[in-house]
Amino acid sequence: MSIKSLLINYNDCPSSLDSLIPDNGLANLAGSLLSRGHETKILDYSTIQTLEDFRPAHVRRKLKSVFLRYLLETSLFGKMSASTYKAFRDIDNDIASCRDDKIQKIIKEIIEEIESGKIDFVAFKLWSGEGFLGSAKIAHELRKKFPRLKIFGGGPHVEIYGKRIFSFTDAFDVLCQGEGEEIIAQLAEFAEGKRNINEIPSIIYKDGAEIVSTNVRFIDDLNAISDPVYDEDVYPAMKGDEKLKIIMIEESRGCPYSCNFCIHRIKSGNRWRTQRVDKIIANIKKLSEQVNTCAFKFSGSNTPYFLRKEIAESLIKERMNIKYIGFADTRQPEKEDYALLKKSGCVSLFFGVESADPHLLENVMNKKTDPQWIRDSLKQSGEAGILVAASIIAPCPGERSDSIQKTINLLSQAKICGVSVYPAVCYPRTRWFAESEKFGFKLAEDAEDKMMTYTIKFTMPPPMTAPLPFTIDGKNFSIITEEIIKTSRALEKKGITTGMNDSLLFFGHILGMHPSKVKALNQRSMILGDYSNLREKIRTFNARVRLHQ
Repeated sequence: MSIKSLLINYNDCPSSLDSLIPDNGLANLAGSLLSRGHETKILDYSTIQTLEDFRPAHVRRKLKSVFLRYLLETSLFGKMSASTYKAFRDIDNDIASCRDDKIQKIIKEIIEEIESGKIDFVAFKLWSGEGFLGSAKIAHELRKKFPRLKIFGGGPHVEIYGKRIFSFTDAFDVLCQGEGEEIIAQLAEFAEGKRNINEIPSIIYKDGAEIVSTNVRFIDDLNAISDPVYDEDVYPAMKGDEKLKIIMIEESRGCPYSCNFCIHRIKSGNRWRTQRVDKIIANIKKLSEQVNTCAFKFSGSNTPYFLRKEIAESLIKERMNIKYIGFADTRQPEKEDYALLKKSGCVSLFFGVESADPHLLENVMNKKTDPQWIRDSLKQSGEAGILVAASIIAPCPGERSDSIQKTINLLSQAKICGVSVYPAVCYPRTRWFAESEKFGFKLAEDAEDKMMTYTIKFTMPPPMTAPLPFTIDGKNFSIITEEIIKTSRALEKKGITTGMNDSLLFFGHILGMHPSKVKALNQRSMILGDYSNLREKIRTFNARVRLHQ
């Protein structure tokens, strides 16, 4: 019997260009279900249309006017006036109203899909912030309308907060806390009445008043995963130019390292699992034809150097005219052949640098690497013609007076193109959280609950954002924000564009835009809602990466 389902991706209003990349996780789940004879459809709301719905004309006009006032006041007087603060509050209320309207529109659309398609289950990808809150609200309304409908949740938020989600909402029957490709097929059997819930691994569910967690199981053989599906009849958001036509490739999962701040070992295990290179190449060929694109992103959080080399050699041997980006690591036991990667089509790499202070790397982050090795990796990659981006953590717990300056100097010497500056975040299930006081964090009493529902107001200036439920070495949210701004300005003075990653550098490369222009476009389009300009740029990008013109 064929089971019918909807796979839903709601993550509030798109906040960056790269949030418009198609969701590979849901495409994988769709492939898994379809390969077993089931029917499914992906409803992905991270689109240009959603941005338009969140930024109608009257909101755009107000945002533009108030932001100009804010920039002038902070430039002349160092702070915004009370009247500007109130104006931002009014705009925030307008955006909240737009959000409510959008969620009601989504609920109506999903109800129509359920009724017309006789849907057996609905599965949500749960993100953080308003993405989580909005998805829970949608699920709750579906639960009221269809009491017998099975509703599942999975994704990043479940991996971090697990069973605590049930203390916030009872809208979900089951939460999946691991890799979903095998689990989704078993959940389909559960929805069909052919499998007991307690037989399914890697899930959380309520049995009466008790919350039950089954053992997490990772997929040993990535080659056994069904191919992802991006066909427009299955993934309607792929029609036209609602999404960037950059396709994520699942070449590897897992990470053998143990950074104190990172959840990737929890998310995908503590060892590398890789796909065969011939399957990776076959998948790229298939997806490039399916989506009509030559643009790809390797999604492994820590792609092994030996696998990346084999992929590059195969791409060259097969004479495949693709362009790709991905994450890179400065702890690999061998230096990568960046010239080979460039020749094979690599456009940009995103390195997790975090710091150039040996003390922080060793004792605070447990990121065992040498700053000189970091600098050489970044520099050699750039010299090979690859656009280099890096992430750093600033402020970081345990910083000394010259820590940030060391990092700024290293990035400047390496002549990278862009950087993303992140504050230290004490995520549950990491060592930083488990030993928070040791690492300089002071958590609020209900920190985990507050973090689970914490929202970032991307359209608002920093003073409008709620404080984090923790301090770092006694620094409150205001001081943390000031240090982020100070570090970002220092990097910009060195000629390094902030707010950049590999995806944004790739976007600029295809359109012939300097990183600073991409940053301006990203901020103006996403924050101020200049979606007409954004539509034009995305249309041009998608046209230029088409495999067949």
